[in-house]
Amino acid sequence: MQFELLSFWAMTLIVAILLAFVTMISVQLVVFIQTEASPQLLGRLMSLVLIVCTLAVPLVQVFFGWLSSVLALKQIAYVIMVISVVTILLAWVSKQMFRVDDNKHPKADRLTDP
Repeated sequence: MQFELLSFWAMTLIVAILLAFVTMISVQLVVFIQTEASPQLLGRLMSLVLIVCTLAVPLVQVFFGWLSSVLALKQIAYVIMVISVVTILLAWVSKQMFRVDDNKHPKADRLTDP
C-alpha cells in the first residue's frame, strides 16, 4: 500500500514538473512567433502552431497506449525518464534560442505602448 501511494505521488510530481517545462517551451515559442512574424502572416502562423499542438495530443495518446501494451512496466519507466530529460533539455534550449532582444526588435516596444 505504501509503495503504491509513493509511486502515485512520484508520478504526479514528475508530470507536474514536465508540464511546467512544456508550458515554458510553448510560451517562449508563441512570444518568438509573435515578435518575429510579419503581421500579415501572424494569424496563419499561430493557427498552424495550434493545429499541430492540438493534433499531437491524440497521436501521442495512441502511441503511448500501444507502447504500454508492448513494453513492461519497468521499460515504460525508462521511457518516461528519457522523455523527461529530453523535455527539460528542450526547455533549456528553447529558452536560449527564443530569447527576444528588445533592442533588436522595435516591434516589441510597439506592442507594449498604448
